[in-house]
Amino acid sequence: MCPLVCDAAHVSDVRKYATLLGTFLSQYSWLNDAYVLDYFVEKQWHKLPPSWQETLSAIDLSDLSNWLETGLPAQSRSVWPLSLMCLAPVARQLALNRCPIAYPADIPLLLPDDLAGGKDLQWPVFHRCGNRNLTHAFRKHVKLKKQHEIIRLAMVVELLAKKCNCSHVLDVGSGQGHLARLLALDKKLRVATVDLVGSHLTSAQRFDNQAALHVQKKKTMETEGEATDSSCHLPQHVELEISMATTPAELEQVADKAWGRAKSGVENFVLVGLHTCGNLGPSMIQLFADSPAARGLVSVGCCYMKLNEGRCEGMERKMAYPMSSHVCALGKVAALSYQAREVACHAFEVYTRKLKESPLSLKIHCYRALLERLIVDRYEDQRHCGLGSVKHAANLTFSQYARKALGKFPLPLPDEDLDSPDLELAMNEWQRVVVFYSLRLLLAPVIESLLLVDRMLYLWDRCIPSCLLPLFDPCLSPRNLVLLAFKEKKS
Repeated sequence: MCPLVCDAAHVSDVRKYATLLGTFLSQYSWLNDAYVLDYFVEKQWHKLPPSWQETLSAIDLSDLSNWLETGLPAQSRSVWPLSLMCLAPVARQLALNRCPIAYPADIPLLLPDDLAGGKDLQWPVFHRCGNRNLTHAFRKHVKLKKQHEIIRLAMVVELLAKKCNCSHVLDVGSGQGHLARLLALDKKLRVATVDLVGSHLTSAQRFDNQAALHVQKKKTMETEGEATDSSCHLPQHVELEISMATTPAELEQVADKAWGRAKSGVENFVLVGLHTCGNLGPSMIQLFADSPAARGLVSVGCCYMKLNEGRCEGMERKMAYPMSSHVCALGKVAALSYQAREVACHAFEVYTRKLKESPLSLKIHCYRALLERLIVDRYEDQRHCGLGSVKHAANLTFSQYARKALGKFPLPLPDEDLDSPDLELAMNEWQRVVVFYSLRLLLAPVIESLLLVDRMLYLWDRCIPSCLLPLFDPCLSPRNLVLLAFKEKKS
């Protein structure tokens, strides 16, 4: 599936697609809604159809990985049940394409005139072992994953700003300002950031000053001391919580404070959010739709399990999911539980690689599920209690892992529980635990697709065209789907 477009010509197909996603997922709600944590507590293996149990009991984990990736079942003596054999290819076909687009010209909302280099415009080359397309000023303090994200997203923001005839960008949930810094100092855009955490903004200001000095020093060296245009505008940072209750007027007050809009004549800006957590993404989308000054939108979501759900009772609602009138009308067909939204945040491509290259590292899922059974047997009210993370768990015995994980658990678990011979028998099921986890993960991209398509349909409820496209390498940045939108000028 190519980048998905929602406009007057395509909205009917997008609505049908959303219905198809919901219908498919509703058939597997028993799988979406399961916690692998409860594998032993709820005897989850036996929830699988008997024919699935028989086939998957004998599957090699490398064959399982191949099936997840390609949809092709492994060659085996037994015949796979049709319902299982079709699950992977149907899920792959339904989910939004996650392979990053090859060229900026592949972005549907952009016309040839919007591309500075025409159809031949290329993404900056990215090297995993050392990204030299970003100068030191923009690599410092920035992890490789984030470097990959900002170098591509900055180009998209620049192109969309040009299309919208905007020179100002408002970065929501900006963190330490890595994207904003690149937009301001490299792309020469006027940038303001909004973040709830004041310490992030303090760090961002410090990093901004360091980057500005580095950029100026580099310019001076390149021009051998000749006079240069040293004018650059550092990002303006504002501490503010953006929520479902934030009004367009409050958002525009941020722009007024950052840029002095009334004095400078700034009218419009592009709204940007890179990996906006939970409700922040939908809040930003609603503000974009409601604010006349917001002309363009670049939104990448994450942490879908933190979205607030609600019932569709009247159109005055403000819900993070569902947002659109169409998905609301689907009712229970499109309902997504906390567990389903949580699995949508997992890294599908990273997991399938690990399944193939280091399957023993996945024994941790069995360890944690087994420990959950021991906890529930003793303390029913402590179900799903948070435990400490354990490094290199696959290299430990279960009892070693359990004692480390229980370091902060408030109640005692007797040694006889942790050293019981019965646990060895349960540990023999570790591959089944991995298989069950893999089945859930297979549906994760489909769940994410429904969440994001709902957002683009919400925009079309407001007559705003949009597109969804994969921008990042999913092995580096699993939340790689970007929602782009812009408002046409009213004649």
